[in-house]
Amino acid sequence: MKQLNSNTQKAFRILPFIFIAGGVILYLMHGKNISSEQIFNLAPQNYFAAIIYLLVMYGLKSLSIIFPLIVLYISTGMILPSHLAIIVNIVGIVISLSIPYVVGHFSNSKLTNQLVEKYPKLKQVNSLRQNSEWFFVFIIRIIGILPMDIVSMFMGSIGISYRHYLSASILAMLPNLLAVTFIGATITNPRSPEFILSCIAKFTITAISILVYRKTVNKQNK
Repeated sequence: MKQLNSNTQKAFRILPFIFIAGGVILYLMHGKNISSEQIFNLAPQNYFAAIIYLLVMYGLKSLSIIFPLIVLYISTGMILPSHLAIIVNIVGIVISLSIPYVVGHFSNSKLTNQLVEKYPKLKQVNSLRQNSEWFFVFIIRIIGILPMDIVSMFMGSIGISYRHYLSASILAMLPNLLAVTFIGATITNPRSPEFILSCIAKFTITAISILVYRKTVNKQNK
């Protein structure tokens, strides 16, 4: 039994590296040039089948560190009615947030140090955890300075509460999700007020994220 536990622990320790390597290989082989239009063209006509298809895509996205989430937001907005697209996108990000978090959670403590070493910006915002675990997750997500899946593995590896992690992540990502989903829903009519307002909202959210990041870094430096 002890030997089995030891083997299991070893397997979990190398799981993050298999996860990252597999994701990168998958992206380079099949997802490097993938676009919203390609995802749209491959989608089933039936809404139920399309929802399953999109959620599977979200699961695959969590295996690719560098696959852009925005492509799925737009694709879902193109394929489904707006109200349904928003729900599917929210469920989709829950899937994409959870898989790498679980991988990080069951890894060993060395993963935390390796991620911080590879992504120094994690160290810049790590001190925020002392004030509030929930705010720590929220500020990193809303800033969006690091790959989503790397952040998810990091949060899991340092033992952040899954409840805090998921709620803060979704709330921080929701404004961008809504704006980009509506861009996808109105992309065939780029002159429409809805499309223009969605683009303005997206650019505004990006600008605010940059300002929040700079303010956070300056506060820490002081």
